[in-house]
Amino acid sequence: MKKTFIFVVAVITASGCSPKRINLDRYTDEEAALSVARELFESNDYGEAAEAFNYVYLSFDFTRYKSYALFMSGLSYYMDGKYDDAIETFKVFYNKYPSDTLISSTVYYWASSYEKSSPSFERDLLKLKYALETYSLFLARFPSDERTQEAVERVRHCENILLRKLIYEAEVYKKMNRHESAFAVLVTAAGMYPNSDYISQALYEAALSALKTGNLSSARRYFLDASEYQTEYAEKAREMLSRLPITESTDSFSPDTIEESREE
Repeated sequence: MKKTFIFVVAVITASGCSPKRINLDRYTDEEAALSVARELFESNDYGEAAEAFNYVYLSFDFTRYKSYALFMSGLSYYMDGKYDDAIETFKVFYNKYPSDTLISSTVYYWASSYEKSSPSFERDLLKLKYALETYSLFLARFPSDERTQEAVERVRHCENILLRKLIYEAEVYKKMNRHESAFAVLVTAAGMYPNSDYISQALYEAALSALKTGNLSSARRYFLDASEYQTEYAEKAREMLSRLPITESTDSFSPDTIEESREE
């Protein structure tokens, strides 16, 4: 019996036109339906293309185009800015076709979808953490891929935002005189995001927090770590190291001088 399928896509325009209907009932073989989906994608009709590729994926079992259709559905969502749909599609692909030739592209666009759907700096950055994890997965699995350098840059970008957010949170703790909490946040953050451009700042601020709690050995350790970089915070760390007492006693070095040193 001939398979009948009516593919309906709502195209909302400023003029309020009625939805566009794409009738695929005459496409009873996979290649014909796939051709329609490709034409939609190449015409930048990504929303419709996603649904058409979904039709191919769901309607034709055990074929050589099945994984391709699923990937292209995810890519169509991605190109259409529907990143949450893209994330879910690429996640399905990764679990179902881990050895497919499109797996590297799937992981890359999966990571990018997380990054592009992440909210602003002031809000929760869970999706950016997922983006970082997925870019790291891409680099671990596909080190010779042509997008490796770009992925490295995206990792650094993600780490920059995430570390800046934690430095900001530590500053809030400091204003509340909760220096031990600030220290814990900064040390943990520095360990989590070692590729960030803000790593020396995190280490320097951690050392200052240690001084505020009277922990001279930790202060010395993190000033030393911060001083290894070529940044303004490395310079500040070296200056602070020159002012620390030789012994573990803080009697000759008052934490109150920290603010004076930072202003300098």
